[in-house]
Amino acid sequence: MWRQIISLKMSRLDVSQIQLASYSGVGLAKINTFCGGTRELAGVDLEQLNATLSALEKIALIFHPAPIDFRKVPEVKILLKNLANHEYTEEIVRKALRTKPELSTIDAASLKSRYERDPEFQREIDSMISQSIGAL
Repeated sequence: MWRQIISLKMSRLDVSQIQLASYSGVGLAKINTFCGGTRELAGVDLEQLNATLSALEKIALIFHPAPIDFRKVPEVKILLKNLANHEYTEEIVRKALRTKPELSTIDAASLKSRYERDPEFQREIDSMISQSIGAL
């Protein structure tokens, strides 16, 4: 199951194994053997890959319709750092919630605050982001 999820996200984002290794900190050899089906990964590594790909999905959504060139590792690492510092939270939530009109009446600051403190809401938004990326 994890192999398919990781491979699907990599494919949707057009991220190579080398790029994913650079962004995630998980070794290229581990990613290569995992994606090739010859070896499983430790749970920590799987979580790191999935978290990294989820962050890259958020970046792709933020800048859509402009494409992100994930080959530009130094520049994308800056975007990832900014994302980790919650610099794009409001934009992420706003774009993800386009599919939830019932939440459109809530002000952006409240949504941002809820996203940052409510793990369940964050998972819901992250799921919407992943679905949005698949539809781009």
